[in-house]
Amino acid sequence: MFPALLWDRAFAATGTLVETYLRSRAITIPIPASLRFLRHCPHNQTNTAHPAMIAAVTVGLSDKVVAVHRTYIAANGVGKASITPAKMTLGPIARGAIRLGDVGDRLILAEGIETALSVMQATGDPAWACISAGGLESVVLPPLPFAQQVFIAADNDANGVGQRAASNCADRLAHEGRAVQIAMPPKPDTDFNDLLMEAH
Repeated sequence: MFPALLWDRAFAATGTLVETYLRSRAITIPIPASLRFLRHCPHNQTNTAHPAMIAAVTVGLSDKVVAVHRTYIAANGVGKASITPAKMTLGPIARGAIRLGDVGDRLILAEGIETALSVMQATGDPAWACISAGGLESVVLPPLPFAQQVFIAADNDANGVGQRAASNCADRLAHEGRAVQIAMPPKPDTDFNDLLMEAH
Protein backbone atom coordinates (compact mmCIF):
# COMPACT_ATOMS: atom_id res chain seq x y z
CA MET A 1 0.00 0.00 0.00
CA PHE A 2 1.28 3.49 -0.84
CA PRO A 3 1.97 5.77 2.17
CA ALA A 4 -0.28 8.57 0.89
CA LEU A 5 -3.16 6.12 0.43
CA LEU A 6 -2.85 4.89 4.01
CA TRP A 7 -2.72 8.50 5.19
CA ASP A 8 -5.84 9.39 3.21
CA ARG A 9 -7.72 6.44 4.73
CA ALA A 10 -7.01 7.64 8.27
CA PHE A 11 -8.99 10.39 9.98
CA ALA A 12 -8.62 13.05 12.68
CA ALA A 13 -7.24 11.62 15.92
CA THR A 14 -9.08 13.76 18.48
CA GLY A 15 -11.60 11.69 20.42
CA THR A 16 -10.20 8.38 19.15
CA LEU A 17 -7.95 5.66 20.59
CA VAL A 18 -4.99 7.81 19.55
CA GLU A 19 -6.06 10.38 22.12
CA THR A 20 -6.52 7.63 24.72
CA TYR A 21 -3.05 6.28 23.90
CA LEU A 22 -1.36 9.66 24.15
CA ARG A 23 -3.15 10.49 27.42
CA SER A 24 -1.89 7.15 28.79
CA ARG A 25 1.60 8.46 28.00
CA ALA A 26 0.90 11.66 30.02
CA ILE A 27 0.62 13.76 26.85
CA THR A 28 -2.26 16.22 27.27
CA ILE A 29 -1.67 18.87 24.60
CA PRO A 30 -3.96 19.03 21.55
CA ILE A 31 -3.20 16.34 18.99
CA PRO A 32 -1.34 17.73 15.95
CA ALA A 33 -2.90 17.37 12.50
CA SER A 34 0.10 15.27 11.42
CA LEU A 35 -1.26 12.41 13.56
CA ARG A 36 -4.35 10.49 12.48
CA PHE A 37 -6.26 7.36 13.48
CA LEU A 38 -6.95 4.22 11.47
CA ARG A 39 -9.25 1.69 13.14
CA HIS A 40 -8.13 -1.35 11.13
CA CYS A 41 -4.52 -0.92 10.05
CA PRO A 42 -2.98 -3.99 8.37
CA HIS A 43 -0.04 -5.64 10.15
CA ASN A 44 1.52 -7.82 7.48
CA GLN A 45 3.97 -9.63 9.77
CA THR A 46 1.10 -11.19 11.74
CA ASN A 47 -1.54 -11.06 8.99
CA THR A 48 -3.83 -9.13 11.34
CA ALA A 49 -5.27 -5.62 11.61
CA HIS A 50 -5.22 -3.32 14.64
CA PRO A 51 -6.04 0.26 15.62
CA ALA A 52 -3.10 2.51 14.81
CA MET A 53 -1.78 6.02 15.11
CA ILE A 54 -0.75 7.09 11.61
CA ALA A 55 1.85 9.85 11.38
CA ALA A 56 2.66 11.77 8.21
CA VAL A 57 6.34 12.01 7.24
CA THR A 58 7.20 15.06 5.14
CA VAL A 59 10.46 16.72 4.09
CA GLY A 60 11.21 20.30 5.12
CA LEU A 61 8.16 22.52 4.73
CA SER A 62 6.60 20.43 1.97
CA ASP A 63 3.12 19.07 2.69
CA LYS A 64 3.65 16.03 0.45
CA VAL A 65 3.38 12.84 2.51
CA VAL A 66 6.39 10.75 1.48
CA ALA A 67 6.04 8.08 4.18
CA VAL A 68 3.92 7.18 7.19
CA HIS A 69 4.80 5.91 10.64
CA ARG A 70 2.41 3.45 12.28
CA THR A 71 2.06 2.90 16.03
CA TYR A 72 -0.24 -0.06 16.66
CA ILE A 73 -2.44 0.60 19.68
CA ALA A 74 -4.03 -1.78 22.20
CA ALA A 75 -7.78 -2.30 21.78
CA ASN A 76 -8.50 -0.16 24.85
CA GLY A 77 -6.04 2.53 23.77
CA VAL A 78 -3.77 2.11 26.79
CA GLY A 79 -0.34 1.26 25.48
CA LYS A 80 0.75 -0.43 22.28
CA ALA A 81 -0.76 -3.54 20.75
CA SER A 82 0.84 -6.83 21.81
CA ILE A 83 2.38 -7.50 18.40
CA THR A 84 5.92 -7.35 17.04
CA PRO A 85 6.86 -4.92 15.75
CA ALA A 86 4.38 -2.48 17.28
CA LYS A 87 5.89 0.45 15.37
CA MET A 88 6.67 0.49 11.65
CA THR A 89 7.28 2.88 8.78
CA LEU A 90 6.07 2.70 5.20
CA GLY A 91 7.89 4.65 2.51
CA PRO A 92 11.24 6.48 2.44
CA ILE A 93 11.85 8.35 5.71
CA ALA A 94 15.39 9.65 5.03
CA ARG A 95 15.59 13.44 5.35
CA GLY A 96 11.97 13.54 6.57
CA ALA A 97 10.23 14.15 9.89
CA ILE A 98 6.80 14.16 11.51
CA ARG A 99 5.97 17.84 11.93
CA LEU A 100 4.13 18.12 15.25
CA GLY A 101 4.22 21.92 15.29
CA ASP A 102 4.68 24.83 12.90
CA VAL A 103 8.31 25.85 12.88
CA GLY A 104 9.27 29.42 13.74
CA ASP A 105 12.66 30.63 14.90
CA ARG A 106 12.82 27.80 17.49
CA LEU A 107 12.43 24.06 16.94
CA ILE A 108 12.71 20.90 19.03
CA LEU A 109 14.02 17.72 17.38
CA ALA A 110 13.59 14.25 18.88
CA GLU A 111 13.54 10.66 17.68
CA GLY A 112 10.14 9.41 18.83
CA ILE A 113 6.70 10.97 18.51
CA GLU A 114 5.99 10.60 22.22
CA THR A 115 9.35 12.14 23.14
CA ALA A 116 8.83 15.10 20.82
CA LEU A 117 5.30 15.71 22.13
CA SER A 118 6.54 15.50 25.74
CA VAL A 119 9.14 18.22 25.24
CA MET A 120 6.70 20.27 23.18
CA GLN A 121 4.24 20.04 26.09
CA ALA A 122 6.90 21.08 28.61
CA THR A 123 8.29 24.02 26.64
CA GLY A 124 5.50 25.24 24.37
CA ASP A 125 7.92 25.18 21.43
CA PRO A 126 7.13 23.30 18.18
CA ALA A 127 8.67 19.87 17.73
CA TRP A 128 9.49 17.47 14.92
CA ALA A 129 9.85 13.72 15.44
CA CYS A 130 12.62 12.22 13.31
CA ILE A 131 11.51 8.59 13.97
CA SER A 132 14.96 7.09 14.63
CA ALA A 133 18.59 7.92 15.37
CA GLY A 134 19.31 7.74 11.64
CA GLY A 135 16.41 10.07 10.98
CA LEU A 136 17.81 12.58 13.44
CA GLU A 137 21.09 12.57 11.54
CA SER A 138 19.46 13.04 8.13
CA VAL A 139 16.51 15.38 8.84
CA VAL A 140 16.30 18.42 6.57
CA LEU A 141 15.26 21.68 8.20
CA PRO A 142 13.81 24.66 6.34
CA PRO A 143 16.32 27.37 5.44
CA LEU A 144 17.16 30.16 7.83
CA PRO A 145 15.61 32.26 9.32
CA PHE A 146 13.42 29.26 10.20
CA ALA A 147 14.73 27.19 13.12
CA GLN A 148 17.50 29.56 14.09
CA GLN A 149 17.54 27.87 17.51
CA VAL A 150 17.34 24.08 17.65
CA PHE A 151 16.91 22.03 20.82
CA ILE A 152 17.71 18.33 20.38
CA ALA A 153 15.92 16.12 22.90
CA ALA A 154 18.23 13.10 22.78
CA ASP A 155 17.43 9.59 23.99
CA ASN A 156 19.79 8.33 26.70
CA ASP A 157 20.62 5.02 25.04
CA ALA A 158 22.81 2.59 26.98
CA ASN A 159 24.61 1.77 23.72
CA GLY A 160 25.20 5.45 22.92
CA VAL A 161 23.36 5.40 19.58
CA GLY A 162 20.96 8.22 20.46
CA GLN A 163 23.72 10.39 21.86
CA ARG A 164 25.93 9.98 18.79
CA ALA A 165 23.03 10.78 16.49
CA ALA A 166 22.22 13.91 18.48
CA SER A 167 25.86 15.01 18.38
CA ASN A 168 26.14 14.42 14.63
CA CYS A 169 22.88 16.27 14.03
CA ALA A 170 24.03 19.18 16.19
CA ASP A 171 27.34 19.47 14.32
CA ARG A 172 25.58 19.50 10.96
CA LEU A 173 22.97 22.07 11.99
CA ALA A 174 25.58 24.30 13.64
CA HIS A 175 27.50 24.24 10.35
CA GLU A 176 24.31 25.58 8.72
CA GLY A 177 24.51 28.58 11.05
CA ARG A 178 21.98 27.50 13.66
CA ALA A 179 22.34 27.69 17.45
CA VAL A 180 21.99 24.14 18.73
CA GLN A 181 21.60 22.67 22.22
CA ILE A 182 21.35 19.02 23.26
CA ALA A 183 19.52 17.80 26.36
CA MET A 184 19.10 14.26 27.61
CA PRO A 185 17.30 12.60 30.55
CA PRO A 186 19.68 11.48 33.32
CA LYS A 187 18.81 7.77 33.52
CA PRO A 188 20.24 5.31 30.96
CA ASP A 189 17.78 3.78 28.50
CA THR A 190 15.18 6.52 28.96
CA ASP A 191 13.73 9.35 26.91
CA PHE A 192 11.83 12.51 27.82
CA ASN A 193 8.47 10.73 27.67
CA ASP A 194 9.72 8.33 30.35
CA LEU A 195 10.63 11.39 32.41
CA LEU A 196 7.18 12.91 31.87
CA MET A 197 5.42 9.68 32.85
CA GLU A 198 7.52 9.40 36.01
CA ALA A 199 6.36 12.87 37.02
CA HIS A 200 2.67 11.91 36.74
